[in-house]
Amino acid sequence: MDQEEEFAFARLASGDPSALDALLQDYWVPVVNYVRSLVDDPDVAEDIAQEAFLHLWEGRGRWRAEGSARALLCRVARSRALNHLRHDRVRARAGPLIDAMRPAGHQNPTPLQVLEQVELRSALQEAVDALPPRRREVFILGYVFACRHAEVAEILGISEQTVRNQMSSALADLRRTLQPLLE
Repeated sequence: MDQEEEFAFARLASGDPSALDALLQDYWVPVVNYVRSLVDDPDVAEDIAQEAFLHLWEGRGRWRAEGSARALLCRVARSRALNHLRHDRVRARAGPLIDAMRPAGHQNPTPLQVLEQVELRSALQEAVDALPPRRREVFILGYVFACRHAEVAEILGISEQTVRNQMSSALADLRRTLQPLLE
């Protein structure tokens, strides 16, 4: 690491917003481009890059001047991008469950579709009610109230990793329970 980056880390650690501005100026485009190569969506890439810079700022007292700021930002952004991709895969697998939880749109469903929707919602509610309390709470906050993992973690006072684990287990339990209805 060169002296300029050491100085930037020191300024950042002291809470100097101009240090963050300088890092944004130098690394915003490279970090966004890197994330975009992972997620292939420019809007999501910018959101993730923003989260990475915010994470750097919020943890400014913890970071040590080891390695480059660019490497640190890319590492944080990569982690967040991979989490986003994992979350998308979980959502794709849980699609029918999520659709069943949302109210029907403005379309005119047939009586059979209405009956199937009512049955699926009832079965889903029973399956959600049967989840262990913490898992049920994580699922409801994440899918019914559309909270992000960080928000769920903050609300429940648990780590984001625990939220991810509980959500994954909840979805697996619900898929297993509702599999006969989804076929």
